[in-house]
Amino acid sequence: MKHEWYAWGPYLAKFKVENKLIKELNKRAKTLTRDARFTLAGHLDNEKFYEDKDKEWFMETFKPYFQSYLEESVKRQSLAKPINKVKLIDLWINFMKRYEYNPPHFHDGDLSFVIYTKVPQKLINEKYIGTSGKPGSIIFQFGEQGSRVGGYITQRTFMPEEGDMFIFPAGLYHHVTPYKTNVERISVSGNIDIE
Repeated sequence: MKHEWYAWGPYLAKFKVENKLIKELNKRAKTLTRDARFTLAGHLDNEKFYEDKDKEWFMETFKPYFQSYLEESVKRQSLAKPINKVKLIDLWINFMKRYEYNPPHFHDGDLSFVIYTKVPQKLINEKYIGTSGKPGSIIFQFGEQGSRVGGYITQRTFMPEEGDMFIFPAGLYHHVTPYKTNVERISVSGNIDIE
């Protein structure tokens, strides 16, 4: 399975998810009612947990993505042995509006992921002046603060597009910058245990 790998410390991978899967994630979210905000770090007004039936579908459907990540992780990081089984802990959807954001945080479990299921072009094109991540960027950080420590990059910034899926160690700090454009961006996140 083709994906990009970023050689900078923790194994961070970016995949491109098929459009039909993106549509299905959004479709399944239309009937969700269970509020996820009380367990999440985000400053968002609308975050919902998926139901058990959705979680089962998700793991069956997205298993190849996690297998690819783990196989590559074994190769690149010289892990002692291949890992064959993953278990989904949580699965939720974020409906992000202007001025909302996710402060620096990490997740539970062994792996985490985020899939962008709706990214309006207006947001991608939002103008700003500054040197930090563009409005709406996701920023991954590890180690000391700053963009470089001892010549090593400790931060990676991405302006996500629709269909992007990031898989990363759950303990990797990350945050999402706010934006001013009056649009809604949707992402699906979750946590995985490795068995």
